[in-house]
Amino acid sequence: IAIPSANILLPVYPAKIYGTRWETTKLGISHLSTSPEAGDRGNSVFYGHNWPNLLGRLHQVKTGDKIFVTTQKGEVKRFTVAYIFTVNENQTEIFANTSDHRISIYTCTALFDTKRLVITALLDSQPLSYN
Repeated sequence: IAIPSANILLPVYPAKIYGTRWETTKLGISHLSTSPEAGDRGNSVFYGHNWPNLLGRLHQVKTGDKIFVTTQKGEVKRFTVAYIFTVNENQTEIFANTSDHRISIYTCTALFDTKRLVITALLDSQPLSYN
């Protein structure tokens, strides 16, 4: 996943939620495996630590910025940031499935990581391809 406006370029790792424990990685960003693949219909959920080497600069993202997700097939899906908001940690409705093609990126924020920063981006019309 690449977010040029925040100088973020991270590998993606599939992950699950076990009860209240979110499987995470220190090596990149997690993709919630029960959510759709980026670019497919629905809400593809990505999350990661708010560390300088991971999503620590996510707060720099602004509405209209581009996000690029490379699929397993080598396609680069382009998304445009549509919404930026902060929620309480128990506001999980942001992960609900949708009828559009979107990604939601989620990380901790605020004093003692008591809130969550959510970036929602919608799929641009045409994917790029390296082939």
